[in-house]
Amino acid sequence: MNKSEWVKKYSTITVAAVVYSLGISFFLNPNQLAPGGVSGLSMIIKAIVPMDISLGTWILLLNIPILILGGSVFGFRFLLSTLYALILSSFLIDFFPKLMNASKISEDLMLNAVIGGAMMGGAMGIMFRMEATTGGSDVLVKVIRQYKPEIKSGQIFLVIDGMVLTLSGIVFKKIEITLFSGVAIYISSVLLNKTLYGSDESVAFFIVSQKAGKILQELVEKENVGATVIEAKGAYWGKKTEMILCVVRKTHFAKVKQMMKKLDPKAFVIVTKAEQVFGEGFLDPLKPEK
Repeated sequence: MNKSEWVKKYSTITVAAVVYSLGISFFLNPNQLAPGGVSGLSMIIKAIVPMDISLGTWILLLNIPILILGGSVFGFRFLLSTLYALILSSFLIDFFPKLMNASKISEDLMLNAVIGGAMMGGAMGIMFRMEATTGGSDVLVKVIRQYKPEIKSGQIFLVIDGMVLTLSGIVFKKIEITLFSGVAIYISSVLLNKTLYGSDESVAFFIVSQKAGKILQELVEKENVGATVIEAKGAYWGKKTEMILCVVRKTHFAKVKQMMKKLDPKAFVIVTKAEQVFGEGFLDPLKPEK
């Protein structure tokens, strides 16, 4: 990694850590909305242990054994960026409320859950892309995905966070707080997946048309979309025909659909979601997922 790449990486991690810390400091922690993972567990421990230890310090302490595990699996390079993100975010979680002399932005639990969860999930997704985490369950998720890459990060987070959510309900004994904590966790999971996978979500078109030649020409030459022609045969008449298979990003879905309607309104078209597409123009099959 050259100097410019290093600066870009750690600048991005810094921005993500700031967003992450703001979400916890002003939206989640002041309202006892446990965000799951080690951060949520730290909030619970802080509430029940009669010691004058800040939330950021609890987060650091609970992360020590987890970081040792992460370092043994992913090596020093991973540990370095994660240590930076963890120490910075833990410090900022305690620092921001003192700096702004405020503990919470709003009394509205729904607003706090949505905004706080979104800030956390988006920030964690960005850190994952930069090969870093905020420690805690982030590291555990990366360890699990090292051996089970077919499971999405957000799904693992939901399981871990669900256990923390249950514990928060037992400790705080407020069903409303527990429910809104669940909202925060769900929003965080959705934003995490969107940050990691959203730009790669695509749709696949299966097109059977009498005007396949015109459609193919429009796709390739005007829409700059790659396509594959598959020989097919109708089951009823046994007539041979051609089926066009093409994959486009979600942002181009409406444009391709409109083009199809214009060229051949009678075309038989199947549209299906393609969560991940590997190959030219899409994900690199040789690059490991974060």
